[in-house]
Amino acid sequence: RARAARGHKTALFDEMLIKPGAVRTMTLSLLGNPVSSTSVSAGQFERQSFTLFGESSTAVGTQPTTAPPPGTASNSERNAERLSIPCTANMCTPFVRVVPPLLDFGSVDVGTLKSLYLRVENLSQVAATVQCKLESKVITCTRAPITIAPQQSVSVRVDSYPRRVNARYRKQIIVRNIHNRLNDSVVEVRSTHVDRRRVAFHNLFYQTLVPANEQNFVDFGLVPLNARSLRRVNLRNVCRCPLAIEVAADAADAGAFSAYTVVPQRDGSGRLTDAACQVARRLPLLERQAAMHSNIEKFKERTAGATVPEAAALPPRSSLCPVAVAP
Repeated sequence: RARAARGHKTALFDEMLIKPGAVRTMTLSLLGNPVSSTSVSAGQFERQSFTLFGESSTAVGTQPTTAPPPGTASNSERNAERLSIPCTANMCTPFVRVVPPLLDFGSVDVGTLKSLYLRVENLSQVAATVQCKLESKVITCTRAPITIAPQQSVSVRVDSYPRRVNARYRKQIIVRNIHNRLNDSVVEVRSTHVDRRRVAFHNLFYQTLVPANEQNFVDFGLVPLNARSLRRVNLRNVCRCPLAIEVAADAADAGAFSAYTVVPQRDGSGRLTDAACQVARRLPLLERQAAMHSNIEKFKERTAGATVPEAAALPPRSSLCPVAVAP
């Protein structure tokens, strides 16, 4: 029989039966009460002590070998053993701080992605675990638990992808402190959704489909320097007449991106056109060159100082042309 005493309070928390010659292991679990953020010991280790009492005796129902003489204690009372084990523990309540408390994205175009960052700081001397809770189709962030080392901080990226025009968009992100729910934080998100590129008007004529991506933006992932990476975007004509679309990059990114279109494979007589034959020859070459650049960069990282021959450049942008989408 085991009892724990802390201050003037004593509680019975376990009682077990041990057979002769057997060994039993008892595991202690200590759960401390969180302290207030205004406390002097907030975020610091605090030493606490308690006493563990143990008492062993013959189990109830066990028959003694000989009856005790009249007026004497029984064998169970005479053979009872009592012990006390002093215990100490260092307790610490985790506290975190989230900055800034307000995320203002400003004006964001419909159909474009914009990102801001939250900084979550661990102010305590023990590791803290936080988790973001959010219900929105426009704002996204990681919802997996994040463990922060003592006296350290992490950055959480918050993405905004507007779907329609909204002059006053408001949302809240709840940052939960898993081990101290009294320290939960609320971050307000503000943004103004505009349509300066007339995306809603363009959606009446065609749709952009990015394979394996829920949102309409192209993610190139990790791309080595001086290497090519290819991604595919499908265009679907949703109107009842032929549609001509011109594909071009922004002026600031015109030198970093190149657009290539696939022309019709056969002409009216069913034979391959010259442009189709040229594209068919260039596409495998582009894929091989992109893979070669990636392998070269990986080889440079493994063997520092090694001389690697430069890869051939891509063909000129002669295949860049307006995209023709048939109904």
